[in-house]
Amino acid sequence: LLSASKRRFELLNKSGISPIQINPNLDERSIDLKNIESIYYPRLLALEKMRTYKIFSNNVIISADTCVIFNNIVINKPSSITEANDILLKLKGLSHKVITAIVVKIEGKIFTVSKTTKVTLRNFSCFEIKKYIESGLPFDRAGGYGIQDLEFSPVIDYKGCYLNVVGLPMCALDSILSRFDISINKLDCQNDCNDEKIEEVRNEFFRCR
Repeated sequence: LLSASKRRFELLNKSGISPIQINPNLDERSIDLKNIESIYYPRLLALEKMRTYKIFSNNVIISADTCVIFNNIVINKPSSITEANDILLKLKGLSHKVITAIVVKIEGKIFTVSKTTKVTLRNFSCFEIKKYIESGLPFDRAGGYGIQDLEFSPVIDYKGCYLNVVGLPMCALDSILSRFDISINKLDCQNDCNDEKIEEVRNEFFRCR
């Protein structure tokens, strides 16, 4: 697993996979967003993470990235208290998209698939935002929140895959692995959740344009 995310690691463990976790050597903020549609940004980052892995291996290699898209603007993880506060104030009471892109290298081939969920946040108070920021949780979450953070409980409604918002839609991963007769537990993904398009990446250095 080419991701530092504890949530992705835990989800893979629960699915029946025992992943080896590797933190990709990638500065996400260094990626140039110019001329790239926001919906393709997660896939670009997931592909860039895959590029960082230079070791030959017969193992299945998985990278992923999750982004929040609000008014066609990519919102990443906040890097400061001020930024976390600004992001949550901007998103509260409104809807946005959460897109997770997964890239899998298996048997010498590379596949990518993306999943989109529409999320609506509740109209939380400034005091609640302050308390949530003090917990430290917003700083490793795209959009500055986690749908699974029950004490803050930021999400009032969502349409689509829940695990996509957590950071790894197991249904999307299963859609790739099942092609190679690898079965996993999709956890609480619904049976009708697999509606995404799988693309084979012909070139490891593919970039989204």
